[in-house]
Amino acid sequence: GKTNVTINTGKLSGAKLVAWWYDPRTGGAKQADTFAKTDTREFTTPSSGADNDWVLVLDDAARNYPAPGRPK
Repeated sequence: GKTNVTINTGKLSGAKLVAWWYDPRTGGAKQADTFAKTDTREFTTPSSGADNDWVLVLDDAARNYPAPGRPK
């Protein structure tokens, strides 16, 4: 199964946000979504269970940051 988490995104900078799931096991990242900022937003992990850790990274889309784990 997967895990749902609700994040308070209202205080983050930017009108649009980019969501990434960073995999600390491999150092890779998957872009989850780009969306207009709202007060809260629900995210679903790509997988769950033992040895399935994920880090949710939220960036201001206007900043054009590289994927998490990648050099600038």
